[in-house]
Amino acid sequence: MEQGINASHSLTFGIESFPMSEYYLQSLFLRMTGAAEQKMKCILWQMATDDYQYRNKYLNYQGLGECSTYSSKNTVFKDLVTQITNIKPNFDIQSIWDDYVCDPAVVAQERSKWEKKERESRQKQIDSIIKKRIDKGNPMTQDEIDKMTIGIMNRPLNEDNFNNHLSANKRSSRVAQIVEEVQLLSVNTSFEAWRNVDLLNYQKRCQKMIKGSDVATKNKDGVNLLNGNMVKLYNDLVYLQRNRIAHNTVSYQQNLPALESLSSEDYYLHNYFFRFAIILIVDEVFMRLYKAYLLAIKDRMYN
Repeated sequence: MEQGINASHSLTFGIESFPMSEYYLQSLFLRMTGAAEQKMKCILWQMATDDYQYRNKYLNYQGLGECSTYSSKNTVFKDLVTQITNIKPNFDIQSIWDDYVCDPAVVAQERSKWEKKERESRQKQIDSIIKKRIDKGNPMTQDEIDKMTIGIMNRPLNEDNFNNHLSANKRSSRVAQIVEEVQLLSVNTSFEAWRNVDLLNYQKRCQKMIKGSDVATKNKDGVNLLNGNMVKLYNDLVYLQRNRIAHNTVSYQQNLPALESLSSEDYYLHNYFFRFAIILIVDEVFMRLYKAYLLAIKDRMYN
């Protein structure tokens, strides 16, 4: 994206540059999606090179194609996590954000919030035990309550839990940073002149829809590249637009997008700044996860 913006500096901001704006933005968008797809294939082949059993699985994969769909990218993501876990069984997906440097004041603030949450959780545990004894008709004496409270409240805090909490915060901070960088890179450029309303919508409305908690997630269903509304945003804003441009369907399907889409309240989401942000966030996840994979491979070689 920086290369595309730097290349546009030779253009004027005048109306004479507007006719080429869509062509230019489409070209940059295709370069970004194409680079992401090539990364997926390189990662797949690297895993197949390092693990011959995985190579057989990869060669028999059906439906990955150009690795342009969300499902294909999620498959690569899951396979990469599995390969790391095979080497390091205790690998946690949150750890890919550990090297992101937080402001010490932020770390202190997060620790304070986490400790408060831990104390509240322990107090709920105490209240639950007291209530159960009352329900059984055998209420605790005040002395028993005091001893139990001291025992539970004075237990050492689990630093691993705090590190997981901090990693989640680092993830949100890095995602927010990427979202903001897209805006900062675009200000005072031809991009802003061409798509001023889109940039304003991105700044005031679109950014709020990208949540760090929906990126590189782990839940009862396992690990996923994206979660929640981010999956739909990727499919609707990135994948469909990629197909329209890559296959040049807009040349002979001039009725698209349909009037229903144009009149939708959510049509403001269909702007290149939002698309760029989603692509960059997905790319950030894969760069960090692949780095963790290379470290795992290195550890296996020397241990």
